[in-house]
Parts: sequence; C-alpha cells; structure tokens
Amino acid sequence: TEVRSLHQQSKVNIDYTSLNQYLLDETGKGFFDWQMYTFLDAIEESYNVNTTPKEHISFKYINVPETVELHNLDATHNQEWISCKAMVKNITDIRVDLKQAVYECQECMTQTVINVNDGTNIIVPTVCHKCQGKKMKLLKDSSHYRDYRLVKLEEPLELRKGGATREFKGYMQDYLASPYHNIKAGDVVDVTGEFRVEPRKVRGKQDGFEFLIDIHNITPVDDAFEDYRLTETDKEFIIELSKRDDIYELLVNTLAPEIYGHDTVKEGLLLQLFEGSRPDDDTFKSDTMDRWTSHILLIGDPGVGKSQFMSAVNKRAPKVISIAGTNTSQAGLTTSASLDRKSGSAGMPRP
Repeated sequence: TEVRSLHQQSKVNIDYTSLNQYLLDETGKGFFDWQMYTFLDAIEESYNVNTTPKEHISFKYINVPETVELHNLDATHNQEWISCKAMVKNITDIRVDLKQAVYECQECMTQTVINVNDGTNIIVPTVCHKCQGKKMKLLKDSSHYRDYRLVKLEEPLELRKGGATREFKGYMQDYLASPYHNIKAGDVVDVTGEFRVEPRKVRGKQDGFEFLIDIHNITPVDDAFEDYRLTETDKEFIIELSKRDDIYELLVNTLAPEIYGHDTVKEGLLLQLFEGSRPDDDTFKSDTMDRWTSHILLIGDPGVGKSQFMSAVNKRAPKVISIAGTNTSQAGLTTSASLDRKSGSAGMPRP
C-alpha cells in the first residue's frame, strides 16, 4: 500500500541470500533447485490485479551469485536463467510497446484481450470467438502499453583478456525501462535474466538469429574495482607511506624505474593514474571544469621507452585496455563514425 501510494512504477527487492537460506532450511533445496525465477510472473500478475499502470509493482531478485561469465555465453545456454557481470556500452531512450492488446469485432462489438509478452510477437486474432466475424480492430485507447529499452552489454574493462570483448543485446521493460530506474552507458552492472536465441530482423526481414538477454534485473555495481581488495597490511603500509615527506618523488620514481630520467613524463602519467579532483557532487559543472580525466600523447623516437611507460601504467591501472597498432595501414590508426540501427545512436568503432 505504501509503495502504491507513490503513484509511480516501483519495485520490491527479494534478497537471494535470505531466500536461498530459507529454502535450504525448510526444504533442503536451494533457489536454483526450485527455479524460483519461474514464479515471478505469476506473483506479479496476482499482486497487480486492479491496479493502474502507474501503480504497477515489479518484484526483482538481488544479490544473485554469478552463474556464468558474459564472454562464455553461446547457443548452449539458450533458455537458461543466468546471472553475470557486464558493462553498459549504450542504451536507447525509453520506447513503448503493447502489454495488453484489446481487439474489437466490427460486427458484434465483442472485445478480445491479448496479453503480450514481447511487443514484437503479437498473436492477432483473426476471428471473433463469439460471432466468428473476421473484422477485428485494435482499440488503441483501451489497450495497455509498457516502457521498454534496448541495451548493449559487453564485458567490464577489468575482466577483459587482451582487450577483446563480445557484445550482447539486452531487453528491459516496465520498471527497468522507466525514468525511475537510472542506468547509463559506462556503468558496470550485475545482470540477471533469461538468455535466449531469437530471430534477427534486418529492415523487417529475418536474417538468421542473434543472442538476447531478457533482463530480469540490472543493478549498478557500487564498487567499480571490486575485484581488487586491500588487506589490513596493505592499508597500514599505505598509511605509513602517506606520512613521508618525499611521497610524491617516491611514487614518480617507482613508475617504470628501469627507465632513467624522463621525470616529467613519469609525473604526467602518475597524475593521470590519480585523475583529477572530482567533486563529491557529480552534478557540479563549470565552463572550465567539465572533464576529470587526463589525456596524454607521447611522441618520440623509437627506443626511448614509450612502450615501457605504457606497460608500467597497464600494470597499475585495473581498467586499462592495451591496443597495439601493428596491423594498421601506413596511414596509422583510423576510425569512422557509424550508426547503430538497434539503439539509434552513433558510435566510434575501435581501431
């Protein structure tokens, strides 16, 4: 009642850890043994009886342990319920499709209601079930609609091997696609949902098949560097180092120590690793301070240590991707702008 009083789409989180432990204690079987994710549609349907679309409440599982790595997904995982970590590459604006289609017979005025699971797969009634009339018309004003968004997911930067990654399309609807659920490009997220293979359409015509994640829940990961954990010994050592008067010179000298000199270059790379002074309020902007990361271009003769510097940074930054230009043309690294027809956004492909 309290959630519905907000008069907006909302969600209720169900903690996997607590639910799984309860199931084990009561039945001896856990969350995945009972396939608890198969019951949510029925629960939502019964709980949202006689509610307006604005009062719709979604039930979402949270803290589900990772069952597969994104880059390992293939056709053998078709129709599996998965949980994985991903990074949002891009996301469409909010779109709309049918949730409940109402058709009316033009001969006897009898209405037929069709529940739509996917806006692209609508079973249109061709015959009236009462008078067998064949003139059926969609009542746009009486039908119910849902928000949906398409998202492109790829492996988080810190989990990629050799810079390679794979890309998957995700489908979000209802609360996840509403303005109240904030997901943006660049976010590292936990994703749960059904992985499946579906027909791919190009300009309205079927063109083979593609992978799709029908997203049940997608939540940002609070700690973007969660794979790296400091021990108590590490923390004590860092605190001791912070008390040294020569801490700045010490850090500069420990970056690529095998290269003699080039202190200015080392200082620049060190400052880039620490980034700028980002304010606590990310909404703060000014005319002269709208970017907080540094960009460095190193130019020099062969053999002066440019690759060594890059290797040193690569070892120290958890979200670095190293790309070599050895296979490019004589013109060097080139890029081109392209239109993503699924999301409608322009992108710059990697070299």
